[in-house]
Amino acid sequence: MPVYKIGGAEIEYNLERRKDIERRYIEVTPGRVLVTVSDQDDDDAVEGFLRRKERWLFDNTQRVNELAAKGHSIHRFVTGAKIPYRGRRMKLTIARKTTPDVEVTFRNGFTVALPDYVTPDVQDDIVEDALKFWFKRQVREDVHEIADRYAQTHGLYPKAIRVKNQKHLWGSCSKDGTINLNWHLIYAPKAVLEYAVLHELCHLKHRTHGPEFWAFLKKIMPDYEDRKAWLDGNENLTVLNVGNG
Repeated sequence: MPVYKIGGAEIEYNLERRKDIERRYIEVTPGRVLVTVSDQDDDDAVEGFLRRKERWLFDNTQRVNELAAKGHSIHRFVTGAKIPYRGRRMKLTIARKTTPDVEVTFRNGFTVALPDYVTPDVQDDIVEDALKFWFKRQVREDVHEIADRYAQTHGLYPKAIRVKNQKHLWGSCSKDGTINLNWHLIYAPKAVLEYAVLHELCHLKHRTHGPEFWAFLKKIMPDYEDRKAWLDGNENLTVLNVGNG
């Protein structure tokens, strides 16, 4: 098993080469680190990717291992935790209520109101599920609003728009004109979400990432490079990471 050294730390990882991916990515789970790259990437490319991501890799490996060591007694979703949302980290407040439904509200931070029957041992799962449901609904509204705007101004009409849990892609455009967007884009700034939506809409005109595609995209969104750079630099943003810092 290959090992990546960060200072005095050694991180063992599994390496998987695939031909059907557009971006390299890293998955950190308790006791396992999986690095997935293109089958065209040589060892130097893999080493360079890990070097660029080593701070993220070190921090998340430490965090995941610490959580695993503490078992189910740790509660991540507590008042004061920071929730990623549109490129920022927003404060979470846990409240209690007498009515039976879990309620999520947002105003300069998230408040999740829990019914009295929610016990500490299940609080994390219930809060996480409630936040994800809220995120998916919000990003679906955002995506449709953005797509409608570009359809009206530039004639980019998709057959359908779907917001999905795409593990390794921000978005895709099928041959029949269906646009798929990853709901995890809710963690990106809204300007970046807008870029992701427009990127897929532009594939309605140009299927491949050739010069004509990028020229067409730049004509509509002159600053797309800056927005794209955010996505390229946050390709590991695939989970709801929560902490108190």
